[in-house]
This record gives sequence, C-alpha cells and structure tokens, in this order.
Amino acid sequence: RSMRMAGDCHCCKAAQTSCIEPSTPFGGRTVLLGAEPEQVLHAEESDVPAALLRVFGSDGLHAIFGRRCSDGAKRLSCRGFNHVFMVELGGRLAKCTRPHSGAGGQFSEVKEAERLRRVAPALPEDANAVFPMATFLCKGSGSPDFVCEVLVFEYLDGCQSVADLFRTFERTHPCGILRQGASCMEHQADDSGEARCQHAKVLRSVVHQAAHLGRRFQRIHGRRHGDFKADNVLVDRHGRLRLSDFLSPFCISCDSDEFRKSLQSTHPLFKELLSIFDREWQCSASVGGDGRPASEAPSDLRSNSWLAEELRQLMATTQQQPLFGPMPDLLQGIKGFGMLQSPSSASGAEASRETGRDTD
Repeated sequence: RSMRMAGDCHCCKAAQTSCIEPSTPFGGRTVLLGAEPEQVLHAEESDVPAALLRVFGSDGLHAIFGRRCSDGAKRLSCRGFNHVFMVELGGRLAKCTRPHSGAGGQFSEVKEAERLRRVAPALPEDANAVFPMATFLCKGSGSPDFVCEVLVFEYLDGCQSVADLFRTFERTHPCGILRQGASCMEHQADDSGEARCQHAKVLRSVVHQAAHLGRRFQRIHGRRHGDFKADNVLVDRHGRLRLSDFLSPFCISCDSDEFRKSLQSTHPLFKELLSIFDREWQCSASVGGDGRPASEAPSDLRSNSWLAEELRQLMATTQQQPLFGPMPDLLQGIKGFGMLQSPSSASGAEASRETGRDTD
C-alpha cells in the first residue's frame, strides 16, 4: 500500500481494526433444518416457496420471516462469497451462507454481528447502516454441528448501489462518436467531450456523500467498514445512502482503496469522481461526527432518488435501441464520412443513376 494511504488514511491505522474474539458466545437463535439449504438455490422459480418451507419448516419460517407461510417468497440474485441464497419474503431479506471456517466459526458473520451489538451499540440503530434484524445458526437433522448461517435484514425494495448508478450512467451517457446514441438528450446535445448534464452533477454529489458516509462510519463506530466498495454503498428509494456488508471480522483492507478499486472505467467522468472522493475523504478526516444520519439534507435525498429513477428509465430506453445506436446518425457524425467511398464506387453509383434515367 502506498505511503500516502498508509499515512493519511484513517482506516489504515491499526487501532481501527476490529477485535477478533474466537471465543465470542453466540447470542442469536438456532434453527433446525428439514432439508439442505441448496434446495432453495436450485429450485425452479415457481418452486422457491415450497423449497423454503422444506428447508426451514413453518417454525423456522416464523422465526426468520415472522410468518409460517412461504407463499410469495422471491429468490434474489446472490453473488457473494460463501453465499448459498438470498430470499425476500414479507419485507425481510434472508441471506443464507456457509462460511469457509464453518457456521459459527472464525469467519462467521453471525458471530461478528452479535459482537458488534455489544461493542458498538449505536450500530444497529444507525439509519445509514443495514444491520441484521436477527441472526440464526442452523443445524441439520440429527447433526450436532451448525451447517449454515442466516442473517435477516430489512428488504430495501428498489434500492441501487453507487456502483449500479455509475455503470448505468456509463451505458446511458457514452462519449466519443457513440455520444449521438446517448439516451440522455442533454448529454447527446453537448459536444464538449465532458459529462455536464444534470445526471452527472447529481452523480458527483452521490460520490461526495459516499466518502463522507465512509468516514462517518469509522468515527462513530470505531472500526473500518472492511468491504467499502461502491457495490456496498446503497441508495434506497427515499434517496438515503446506506452501508451494507460490513460484517467481516477481518477488517484489514483500506476502505478508501476498496472504493477506488471498485469504480474502474474509461469514461471521462471517472477520474473526476475519484478526485471528488479523495478530496472529501481527506477533508472528512478532521470533521467531528455524531449519531445523525449522513444524508439529512432534503435536497440531497430528493436528488439521489431522482437520479436513481432517471437512470433506470434511461437504461430501459437504451436497451430498446440497436446495439450501436442510431447508426445513420453516428456515421454522418464521423468527419469525412462522405470521402470513405472510393472514386470507382462513386463513379459506379453515378453510372447506375444515369442508366436508370435512360431507361425511363
């Protein structure tokens, strides 16, 4: 890691690492499984509710989701390390994992959540943090060992990550000769070569808020996030920024580095966003923190929510366009396109037109 990061980055100080307690007692609840959790992962979409009922039973469903019926359960995209499945039901999201060290072991997110409830009591109440509502260790039938873990969160319907917003912006606001195919009309009409539309302005503000949010998390809760990448900074449907996936017991990575590495792009706006992030990250190091939410300005909340919805609509428009956009317009925009035809081709075309006239 560079000397700049080691010297300036607050989260790289040894005092900010989490204290790992291998003997941490489990304060959550246990669930007895009726089937392998992978049944939910491999089930057809229409069979997910039935598979969920087979795995947890009605008592387990009631403990996890607050209801004994699994009708309406929806399996969500699940890409995390050690994840088995994620399911939404009744406004709750259940994440099932098989930690590398075994459920309840050294890499247990469930045990880390319970530890944080004790050592960082403000964290579960933080409006900008997605903290588990409940945690469970699961045992197989007839086995004394825990086989998997389940963490239950509030389901944030319609939320998008900062990484999602940036990737969508990239798709809907192309530059160069592809700019004429942009879904954003303001960006399409701007020939400056920069991103100066209203979407770009709000995206700059979102990255600024993300840096402030990361610093605030460290100051208030006395630890690094541990996986502070743009994918884990969420924007909910109200426009508030929320941090997720901070339950790693090994907070050894630099939060600033993690965020920077998660936003890699050749888009002209990319370097500007990193500069904004770096500037706010350093400025926020000397600012005191309190327990108030990080994104309280009504104007920020409205703008963030507006950007998420706007980009969603622009993406839908982009996906309906041909792969390379309106090709005739793009080709005409290439300087000297009319000279691409060879003299012989031009002569042949003129001869064809003359022949047509003679025939008439």
